[in-house]
Amino acid sequence: MTILLVSLDNSKDAVIGGKHIHQELLKRGWRESGHRIEMVYPGGLKWYWSRVFRKIRQLTGSLGKYEYFRRCIECDKKIIEALVLERSKHVTFDVVSAQDVLAAVAVKSVFNQMRQTPPVVLTLHGYFARETVNYGRFGGDDEPRVAEYCMAIESQALQFVSAVVTVDSRIRRYVLETFRFSKPISVIANAIDDTRFFPVSAEVKSALRHKLKLDVSDQVLIVARRLVNKNGVKYAVQAMQLLERSRDLQACRARLLIIGRGPEEKVIADYIAENRLGAWVKMVGVVPHARIDAYYKAADIVLMPSINSNDIEEATSLSMLEGLACGKVVIASAIGGLKEVIVDHENGLLVRDKDPEALANAIRSVITGGMEVAKMQQSAMTYAKRNSGYREHSSRFILFFSTLGAGARLQIATPIA
Repeated sequence: MTILLVSLDNSKDAVIGGKHIHQELLKRGWRESGHRIEMVYPGGLKWYWSRVFRKIRQLTGSLGKYEYFRRCIECDKKIIEALVLERSKHVTFDVVSAQDVLAAVAVKSVFNQMRQTPPVVLTLHGYFARETVNYGRFGGDDEPRVAEYCMAIESQALQFVSAVVTVDSRIRRYVLETFRFSKPISVIANAIDDTRFFPVSAEVKSALRHKLKLDVSDQVLIVARRLVNKNGVKYAVQAMQLLERSRDLQACRARLLIIGRGPEEKVIADYIAENRLGAWVKMVGVVPHARIDAYYKAADIVLMPSINSNDIEEATSLSMLEGLACGKVVIASAIGGLKEVIVDHENGLLVRDKDPEALANAIRSVITGGMEVAKMQQSAMTYAKRNSGYREHSSRFILFFSTLGAGARLQIATPIA
């Protein structure tokens, strides 16, 4: 097949999150299977940051937040339209893989000018309208206007596309119930680079700890998340505080590493300082994804303390899958895509979200040897090996595309005069 992958996010220069990694692994898997891939996304990393700084300066001007946001979205859409139109003049595509609703709407605008079009499959990694409102910090009259505008984009995209892939069942239900979607829809969970994330021997683990300046005898826990409300990192810190009060941390020499940055960074850092947890909790900052596997391999436990935040829940987290693949005990909140992967006490542990005491009890049961950890670790590795490799993942997309008539070499015609 010849596939056009269209996205708002440039994953080549800025591998900073699950969606970016998803795109790059799809591209890699498809190319290794002999398919031709063309990727379209706005600009490069320098272009992206220059736009960010321009936007920040604009916020200090006369534009209100809603109008500023709307103009930025329209600008992004026009850039993607121009790129798709230019690429379609030279290549015939069997299928278009749109990685977000804005990319799908941009493709729609281009295809409205075309006599024939290939199937367009939209992959949904989350909830565009809900997440924009939740993360955008809009106030007053702007918030409902932004929500209405974003819902209109979601609706337009879903009316246009040929089919949808969601990364968990909850997002699938959202699409079916909110938009009464009746076209083909499939759940294909995220994947990982299983050539990088795998178990290592005790000797390699020890060497990695020396390299990362971690004590070989410590119980190392990691939270590798963006520091935003829905990821619940503060609850992991509160759980460590409870363990410190009960002296379990001292007895087991447990250390928590927080890997990542975000809007809640200062709040979390202040909490650690105020409660004198610096000996037990360390904020590492950003670690490039190209080097993050060393931390998973060096760790003992991976925490996923995500929460339901304004009806947004964690999907099939890459951090969770990477932890499972490395044979670690994953302790996760029983929400969203996390509970679709983790089977409690089989390949990991599930706890109530927003409950530091439940999280502390789960950590205690692992670090004090209160359960059969080795069996859980083996089940985690088995699950990841069977379900999360990027090659199998990319093949699932190809199989879904083929059910839509993709591969029939549908012609993208020249624009109508």
